[in-house]
Amino acid sequence: STGSGKTTQIPQYILETATHRREGCRILCTQPRRISAIASAERVCYERNVKMGTTVGYQIRLDSKVSANTNCIFLTPGVFLRYLMGKQPERVFTNITHILIDECHERAKENDFLLTSIKEHINANPNLKLIIMSATMDTGVFSNYFGTCEEISIFTKPFEVYEYYLEDVLKLVKFEETNQKARELTQKFMSGQ
Repeated sequence: STGSGKTTQIPQYILETATHRREGCRILCTQPRRISAIASAERVCYERNVKMGTTVGYQIRLDSKVSANTNCIFLTPGVFLRYLMGKQPERVFTNITHILIDECHERAKENDFLLTSIKEHINANPNLKLIIMSATMDTGVFSNYFGTCEEISIFTKPFEVYEYYLEDVLKLVKFEETNQKARELTQKFMSGQ
């Protein structure tokens, strides 16, 4: 369900399990937009109390906060595809333990190409785990595409999700009052008062 914490909590469960078992772990978690990749990475860093780019980071077009030790990388499907095009895919997949495709119901050509590439290489990499996440997808479509897959449905009380429009935010931060005061100060300064 929307707001249940899939994006931020599942990668952390995987990281904690790997740490507990003393196993290596490298997670790539796709986000449909650059802003959501950055925001998700920031939230996970905050919750884990780590600096961005250490164990958790992000990689988007023209910006990257990762290091050689980064275990969980949030990125867009387009960046992941470009990464696969620049290297031999079979070598890329051997370094990854988990791929999380988030918001998979947002059918974009990048996601479709990415899922095709993963399907071609998943059997050659038995340690690779693929997790497809969505609040509103038809799980049967993906289960049929990849063969027999385990389906997990999580029913939980979601966090409240609020929608704010720009006008609402401006009122909340009292933008007009601040803007009016700035105009008055500017007029005073310009008039020499």
